[in-house]
Amino acid sequence: MKPEPGRVSKWGKVGTVSIVLFSVALCAAGLFYISTDIPSAASKYNENLSLAKTVGAVFSREDAVAMRKVPISENAYSLIQTFAIKIDALHVDFFRVETSDSGFLDEWKPFEKYLPTVLAASKRKYFIVDSDLKDPDSPPATGLPNLPKWSQAMCWLADISAKKSDLKTSRELLIAAAKLSIMFEHDPDFEAIRTRSEIAMAINHELSRLITSHGGDQSWQILIQEVLSILDRPYDLRPCYKFAHWLTLYQVQLSTGEIREPSFTDVLSGERFIPRYTKATMSRVHELYGKMLNQYPADIGDFSKIADLNKNLFESGDYHAMSLKAFYYSLPNYSGRIWEIRYEEAQRNAVIQALAIKKGNLDPTKGLPIKGRNSFDLDGNLIRLRKLPKGWVVYSVGNDGKDNGGDNTKRFNSDWVVDLSK
Repeated sequence: MKPEPGRVSKWGKVGTVSIVLFSVALCAAGLFYISTDIPSAASKYNENLSLAKTVGAVFSREDAVAMRKVPISENAYSLIQTFAIKIDALHVDFFRVETSDSGFLDEWKPFEKYLPTVLAASKRKYFIVDSDLKDPDSPPATGLPNLPKWSQAMCWLADISAKKSDLKTSRELLIAAAKLSIMFEHDPDFEAIRTRSEIAMAINHELSRLITSHGGDQSWQILIQEVLSILDRPYDLRPCYKFAHWLTLYQVQLSTGEIREPSFTDVLSGERFIPRYTKATMSRVHELYGKMLNQYPADIGDFSKIADLNKNLFESGDYHAMSLKAFYYSLPNYSGRIWEIRYEEAQRNAVIQALAIKKGNLDPTKGLPIKGRNSFDLDGNLIRLRKLPKGWVVYSVGNDGKDNGGDNTKRFNSDWVVDLSK
């Protein structure tokens, strides 16, 4: 039946309403798109890519391959990997030991035969896990989870040797642990940095005990100084940020369907067509890491400034923008890692200052004997000196960053103390 003249069929009304709604939705989408940072971020793609290239943030697959291409004869992992499997199979927890030396030695006995292998490994230059060498497209595996425990065990054995005045054995163990620690600086991943700092903290604790027990003896002073000379080098985080830039770009393109296979081939190429949303996101990633490295301090040990840069760039509300919103929480924020390595450096600085006082037989009332970067604490102030009823102590604030006056008796948040009283 035909509609009456002057009347519109219900289907015509529906069509009209649909067109109006579609137009409104289209306008709303357009206004929403314009209100986001996608247009501006995408338009700055080449500019931000240029910035990233200028500061060396742009990483290639070839760079990753070359970085991990180390001679087997210089890779400590090739020595350690065999017995590491046996260690895991035994399920011995190095932290679960009796307070007595004999209790610890009982725990250690199953591993004693492997100690020469660990000492031999410490004479090599690199520690790169085999899977990293075979698959450069994957993030580094960052070493063995038991290595910090092994280092702690070696430090504990060194402490037992020191109580017996066995300088030779203590030296062998502590030098080996220190060398294993710095091997991880060749791995451009923050987890490797974390492993390095965990090993170094175990060593710092043992050195502080040696200063208290043997700090007045010149032979032991030479040993402590030798270990510190191995450990005392700044953490260079720039390779970590460059590597993270590369992995973040890969994740962005993988998530948006631009790439489907785990290969970095042509990841950074701007010549092919890139959808505008993806281009905006990649542009922001270039900007994020480009700014970080462009403002990186000339003093690579200035972790106060590095921490501020990391906070400003990775926690800023600017990067909750539309083009990064879907990926924001997967972007690497290294505030926690930076705090950990600052904590280790502060401990080490306290040991360095305490040893200098012992070696020079100085009066602590005159202040710190060593100036410069080795004088700074975790909170940016100077390492603390204080006279307690038991005698003088050199100390760093605890992991909570609060000065407790040299009190290391609290279960939590104690200061980190080197006792000079003996």
